[in-house]
Amino acid sequence: MPIHEVPPEQCERIRRHYKSGSVMVKTVADEESLHCNTVRSHLVGNCSHDISEQPVDTEDIDNHRVVDAELCSEIRKTYIENPKTCEISDRFDIPYPTIKYHVQGQCSHAEDDISSPLDVHLVFWGTIYQKYMNGTDVSTLAIMYRTSEKTIRKIIRRYGSYLHEEGAF
Repeated sequence: MPIHEVPPEQCERIRRHYKSGSVMVKTVADEESLHCNTVRSHLVGNCSHDISEQPVDTEDIDNHRVVDAELCSEIRKTYIENPKTCEISDRFDIPYPTIKYHVQGQCSHAEDDISSPLDVHLVFWGTIYQKYMNGTDVSTLAIMYRTSEKTIRKIIRRYGSYLHEEGAF
């Protein structure tokens, strides 16, 4: 939707929503069914709307780090090594929701990337599965990965099923 087709009420809502907290331009764009550039334009006041909600400072928007395909791949590889999204968020100085968005493969980056979302989960599950097969008990794995024993059992069962479907048995 071009900038001029956004009504003043929506422009005001966009600015208010963005200023309300740690929400990303992409999130606002998705919720408003707009392109990111359209949202950005309205946030910084590159529109003709005379509304009470003041524009956002350009620096505030520019401080959000853009995640390109290369950085996305690096984030996914880091997740394989250390699946703690909050720590990854701190390391890359990128908000947690953005890290989660890329790790879960909700982004539009290449599916043939060596660390596609499925690969990320399979490698992570495979690591847990191997440790289990090498004698590490479920309780210890739950402590190591800071999750419940129930989750560890599900991962082991699902990865074992995956190996069976792939003909590894």
